Amino acid sequence: MCEIYVTAGKFREAFLRSLPPIGESGRGFALIYPREVKLLRDLDAESVTEKYLRSPEPLVSILHRRVPTHGEVSVDNTQPFSDGKRAFAHNGTLGEAYHLLKAMYPRLRGASDSRLLWEFIKDMPWEQALTLLRALGDRFVLADARRRQIALIGSWMWNERDQIWDRWRWIERDQTWGRWGHWGRGLLGYEREYEYVLLDYSDGTLKIVESEGAGHRLIGVKGRVRRSPAG
Repeated sequence: MCEIYVTAGKFREAFLRSLPPIGESGRGFALIYPREVKLLRDLDAESVTEKYLRSPEPLVSILHRRVPTHGEVSVDNTQPFSDGKRAFAHNGTLGEAYHLLKAMYPRLRGASDSRLLWEFIKDMPWEQALTLLRALGDRFVLADARRRQIALIGSWMWNERDQIWDRWRWIERDQTWGRWGHWGRGLLGYEREYEYVLLDYSDGTLKIVESEGAGHRLIGVKGRVRRSPAG
């Protein structure tokens, strides 16, 4: 499954070096500056990470690690996608919507479902695009450099240790990765899981201006990662 991460400024080098292997077939960064978005994408994860670390500091960074389910393995299908003003990343599969989008864009042979969806929404009004993405039920990031806002749709948590938004949680003591229902060791602080978060970065920090679905904690109990109702 693909992975998406979002942070203010730059991802820490130590965090990028510590990412566990997932068999990725393409890695990309969207660097969001005051009035534009720049992309760095490559099939070689190490190469594109080095370029990212040498890049000027952005206001916000988005990282996507691709594990393909639809479409060719190519730079064109490597996420995030951008038109210079917006950036988009997707984690999941579109099901029947993929076949509809393929019929709509026959010129984009070999395109992934995520790339076809980007073609469909990139010129949509902001609110309309958010409504559509929320209805699809997958995990998405949609950022707009002109609005200085980022929408996180789907299952998201704030990772205090690495100062990022993601769907994972680092287990401090043994330096292993934990996830809902997976095994880990050590103790965890609680984290809220959001189904929708709208972030504003006008002042250079990621501030929540709207959120929904913060209804669970992530806790460590007897070496196990599990979900518990928020209290």
